[in-house]
Amino acid sequence: MSPLGWVIVGVLAIALGVLWHQSEQRHKRAKRRLARAENAIGELLRTRRRTYEHAADLRVRTGGATPRLPVEFLSQHGEDCFLWDLFEGSLSGRFIEVGAFDGRYISASYALESVGWQGVLIEPLPHLADKCRQARPGSTVVQAAASKRGSSGEATFTEIVGSLDAHSASFLESADARDDIPDLGGERRRVQVRLSFMDEILDEAGASSPIDVAIIDVEGAEADLIHGFDLDRWGVRVIVIEDFSEAAGRPLMKLLTGLGYEHVHRMGHNDVYVRTSDASLLARAKLITRRPLL
Repeated sequence: MSPLGWVIVGVLAIALGVLWHQSEQRHKRAKRRLARAENAIGELLRTRRRTYEHAADLRVRTGGATPRLPVEFLSQHGEDCFLWDLFEGSLSGRFIEVGAFDGRYISASYALESVGWQGVLIEPLPHLADKCRQARPGSTVVQAAASKRGSSGEATFTEIVGSLDAHSASFLESADARDDIPDLGGERRRVQVRLSFMDEILDEAGASSPIDVAIIDVEGAEADLIHGFDLDRWGVRVIVIEDFSEAAGRPLMKLLTGLGYEHVHRMGHNDVYVRTSDASLLARAKLITRRPLL
């Protein structure tokens, strides 16, 4: 290569180095801005939770009762705050939570039980079902994995042992859409769990209708669960369900809207649906979603 060629190569290398450095600096600044924004949002949510906890505790005590549990709003994205507003601070109602984990970690139903609601917690892993019984004495706990109608016997369940975030992403291996669930790390081990379906589980638990809120977090097994869940029979009014299928045409949304529910809100990876025939509740949901910070 001629001397001039080497000079050109050197100049280009310097220019590329400068551009790379500038790009790196922009990336770092963007990450810092994002971290600051996430911290600010997190603090707003924590403040909001404390406000709701105080209001809910006061509402129970003003009525001459004592909260069943220390009043805490524990959900990941404020789902329990949304439900409190949606049901106008009601101190009674019925809920189910499928994939209840230990009964406390990012639970969207804990606050409801604390103020007086009745509920059923469904958790496939035996040791976590035991923790639910200890943490949630006011709820009926059923240890089972919920799948398609007619399911019975046992099934293979992958338990992810690691952080709470990773562990809460444990999943039933027969579930579809495994690629939609983020890999949160942790050691994976297979365990055998009891397999059933929702109608049978709720009959076993002695559940009554209507069920005001069904909270479903089953890491990819949502469609199979709905297959075994007669929503009309149980009069389910509101469904809060995890859905990672944004890039796959939202089949779960199509399924639920076809079953008579309207999508009203998304919080993190959780969607909120309200039964379309429940006009007053649906109108209230739409009103709430127009407020800021929801």
